[in-house]
Amino acid sequence: VHSLLVMSGVLRSLTVGSWPWRVVVLASVRSFATGVPEERMYECIHVEKKDNVGVLTLNRPRQLNALNAKLMEEVNEVLRMFDADPSVRCIVLTGSGTKAFASGADIKEMATRTYSECVRDDFLQSWEDVMQI
Repeated sequence: VHSLLVMSGVLRSLTVGSWPWRVVVLASVRSFATGVPEERMYECIHVEKKDNVGVLTLNRPRQLNALNAKLMEEVNEVLRMFDADPSVRCIVLTGSGTKAFASGADIKEMATRTYSECVRDDFLQSWEDVMQI
């Protein structure tokens, strides 16, 4: 996936060298309407695909899109799906709500675990998986 993201405007095409790139500019998620039906419903994210652009929206606005295990599992699944799709040239990762893209780790979920439990159970492995895509 070749991507270049800029945060405020519209979708544009761009050729850099021999690679066609997509520059995605979003003022808000609402300005990027697709009408494409989802193949699978997710609990913590919203997924859209328009032309060559995959849009993944964190969708826990009441929790300021805090990153819990379920959300990270869904994010990894969709990023792998977009990465494997040769028609997807750009992936936009954004957040719902008006206060934050993402507030970081879901502290409420982590509060009941000790450090050794987090290490033993690979609690942060899904975060590292995102970096590999």
